Amino acid sequence: MVSLLLIALSSPAHSAEGDDPLDLLWERLVREQGTSWILGGSDRGDIARAAALPGVAWDGEMAPLGAWQQAERDRLLLEWGPLLPSAWSGNPWYSPSVLARGWTRLSEGDEVPVGMLGDEEPGALSWRLGAEAYGRSPWLELVAAPELRLDALGGPAELDLTATNYWLGIRRGPLRVGFGAEERRLGPGRRGNLMLADDAAPWPAGTAAVEGPLGGLGHFRAELSAGWLQRPRRDVNNPGLLFMDMRWAPIPELELGASRVSLFGGEGRPMPSVGQLLLPTDPHVYDDPDKEQPDQDEIAGLDGRLTIPLERFGPLRYAELWIEYAGEDVIALRAGPIPYPSLAGVANLRGAELAVDRLVLTAEWARLMDDYFRWYDDHRIYHEGFTQSGRVLGHPAGGDADDWWFAASWLSAGWGVQLWH
Repeated sequence: MVSLLLIALSSPAHSAEGDDPLDLLWERLVREQGTSWILGGSDRGDIARAAALPGVAWDGEMAPLGAWQQAERDRLLLEWGPLLPSAWSGNPWYSPSVLARGWTRLSEGDEVPVGMLGDEEPGALSWRLGAEAYGRSPWLELVAAPELRLDALGGPAELDLTATNYWLGIRRGPLRVGFGAEERRLGPGRRGNLMLADDAAPWPAGTAAVEGPLGGLGHFRAELSAGWLQRPRRDVNNPGLLFMDMRWAPIPELELGASRVSLFGGEGRPMPSVGQLLLPTDPHVYDDPDKEQPDQDEIAGLDGRLTIPLERFGPLRYAELWIEYAGEDVIALRAGPIPYPSLAGVANLRGAELAVDRLVLTAEWARLMDDYFRWYDDHRIYHEGFTQSGRVLGHPAGGDADDWWFAASWLSAGWGVQLWH
């Protein structure tokens, strides 16, 4: 099964999020129907959606579907059907189900786009041709996404073949374990998140995650990932990156998350102890003028979202509120003799969304600074902070910024339009 996604942009100052309308449709239907599925977790790919499809109340057990919602449902089932367990046959190890699709994007303008996995689109004309392949059996999952990039006008023509997403692992029941470089978005934000968003290129990492029902206490997800930032840096090359996240949805309409990202080690740098990596109770190094001691740079945060079903009120479908609070640095404090980590360099994110029939209206604000610290930079060792090729792993506005974002989206079966500022 092959489908084609065409995104055409024409603006002297374009800045494209590049979301697939099918992704937006999926997440909207999940919100409307109150499905027990973690929306803020980093695993948001097609295989994750296909794995969740059998548990979605598509026939209106939780919320009634109109004609256009039924069309959306059918479109999603058609798109992800090859990855459903019902499509498996034969030997579970050697006869996987496969979904393949191609896409292309043509962009005009010399501004740097946002939310494109590190693609800066140099030149006045940029053309992208890509393919995505997803393979799944009852045990294995495989993702491969090669991309051909051509940039011209306003500079030397460049042709490049790259792959920003690749993954090989095991997914069985609640467990997912594997290795690869994946697009990661962590949190409830729409334009971006404080911890992880989609403006920088993915990094290679090994990951272990567990997700599923938590007895009668709702839905739970936990993830541990360790890898390294492989792009050249001006401070320390190939620093290690540790990522930890826990999410809990006591009811489908409420989701709470706690996450942490840590930079450590790298070329020419000593490694911290395992204990300090897992719980940095002594994160700052003093009396080390030659900077020879192990050190870490930390981001930690809390987030939450609340979805309010509104399908009983005429064309209204749902309203959603979300919040994220995080710190760029960790300071060791004490409660008597007991040390504990505390956040500094605080950043905040707030957002709201309203769905009216096919229209979705969104507003989001982020403040990535405070009166003393500056978000993402100025660490004594890792002064480039949490960046990949100068692009921030978290919110695309970067550090030392206030950011407002407004969007109006019109979503239908198989296509969508979004205007934003």
